[in-house]
Amino acid sequence: MQTSFAQIVAAQPDDAKVLVVAHGVFLSAMVDLIAPEKLPATLLKNASVTRLDVADGAWQVRGVNLTSASELAKADA
Repeated sequence: MQTSFAQIVAAQPDDAKVLVVAHGVFLSAMVDLIAPEKLPATLLKNASVTRLDVADGAWQVRGVNLTSASELAKADA
């Protein structure tokens, strides 16, 4: 799973922003690997956004299960 994301990251310029569309179970598993304390106890909502950032090889969960413009803005700050 992390290998797939690592391949996507490696194929992009350093400052690229990439959108990956994935099933909620896959995203939940990634969040659980990176920051298990941020994984909600319930399933991710349909059409929600989960933001994962990577810089210098370090992954960070910036937001999970985001569904409103204000939540997205907070994750972008």
